Amino acid sequence: MRTSGRAAGGDAVASVTPLPRLTMDQLRVGQYVHLDLKWTEHSFAFGRFKIKSEAQIAKIRALGLLSVRFSPELSDDALVPPASTSPPPSPAAAIEAKPTPELLAKRELMAQMQWRRDEIERIESSFLQTAQTLRDIEENLYRRPAEAVRNASKIVTQIADSILRAPELAIHVMSDKMGGEELYFHSLNVTMLSMMIARDLKL
Repeated sequence: MRTSGRAAGGDAVASVTPLPRLTMDQLRVGQYVHLDLKWTEHSFAFGRFKIKSEAQIAKIRALGLLSVRFSPELSDDALVPPASTSPPPSPAAAIEAKPTPELLAKRELMAQMQWRRDEIERIESSFLQTAQTLRDIEENLYRRPAEAVRNASKIVTQIADSILRAPELAIHVMSDKMGGEELYFHSLNVTMLSMMIARDLKL
């Protein structure tokens, strides 16, 4: 983005100069381009980069865009053609592009990352609720033993149905600060690890 111009009093005034645009047939190796797309809509690591190969040009053309913005000052001087300064085409004018394997893989990775974040949040909530149940058992063990037994059964069921659904994430939560050495958390950690071992032994 470049700025220029001065006010009548001599003070500098910033004016935004839009980046020039390249049509698909103007793309060359060495040009620094900007893809005006969401990260999930293309297969590149970044939305702005210098083109390094013909394969990258082919991927850009496969996106269905009519043109892309580019930065002449970041491009190889000998490879900067005269470019159009017309406004970008409307989204409706772009050709619907078929997702590439790389783009599909990126979307799958993002979906897995979102699932992992959701599962960690769910497990953390279950972990804290279960630790509270352990506190209740300790407090009521002698005063209300029948209730303590019911709560103990509730813990086993909750761990089996919820926490052990993603054991590797449960271990992550256990090793986090919330799984400290406080008696209730230590007891819960031992219980969870014991149930993981029992499950792997098909007990």
